[in-house]
Amino acid sequence: MGKFILAAGPTGQILMTEKEDSTGKEYECDHFHISSLLLQRAKKYGPEKAVKNLSRIATGNETQEEPIQIDSWSAFLTHQNPFAIEVEALQYAINTWIAEQKPPALWNTSFFAMFFEKPELLPEGLAAEAFLYRCRQLQTRPEINSELFNGQLTTLYESDTLLPLAWAEVWYALQNKLRFRVCPYCGKVFKLPNNAPFKSYCGDADCRQKYLIDYHGGLEAYREWERVRKKKLGGGKRGRPRKRKDNGNGD
Repeated sequence: MGKFILAAGPTGQILMTEKEDSTGKEYECDHFHISSLLLQRAKKYGPEKAVKNLSRIATGNETQEEPIQIDSWSAFLTHQNPFAIEVEALQYAINTWIAEQKPPALWNTSFFAMFFEKPELLPEGLAAEAFLYRCRQLQTRPEINSELFNGQLTTLYESDTLLPLAWAEVWYALQNKLRFRVCPYCGKVFKLPNNAPFKSYCGDADCRQKYLIDYHGGLEAYREWERVRKKKLGGGKRGRPRKRKDNGNGD
């Protein structure tokens, strides 16, 4: 059994595996690579299966993740799987703290929300607890290495498993004011463009179509909109209109 190390910089991330025999691998990836893999697979296969296969999909190594152990989760959320709670909390953190740039209310707890019957505070409380719990599992250290982000001062996040590193991605984004969002259709974590900071989906063709169906109020309404649009474009053919030929008479 080895370690996972995450180095995050202005241009992306480097995920490193370090085995007991001092061998390992490095993977250059985008910001929120681990979170994106987890949320995409959770969307497709469910959170429990996504967590179980996370390290194998990300690095090729098999690692057993341990669920969060918080008293209020065990007492009040007995009907929910802790991995499912954590995956939902991670998505909330990215969509609220990162996309909307709302500072996390780390004082909030799920116990406070449930004991005082304030369900509107529960998502924030669960995210805050998961964030603090996982970040306490991290070992962090500064690093200056010519092979990492051109020798810039970098923080390395080290963990025995990958779930804490997903929350390390949130930590880094909060500190550096990065703006990302989780696509509601595929689960991909995508960067918000400066000229469209409120973009709600990742832009993939399938997700764009699903967005348009929702935007127009359902499949039938979308089909009618598409029919009208194609009619206006001339039978559904896209592109510039063909140039008229000059017959020599100026017509």
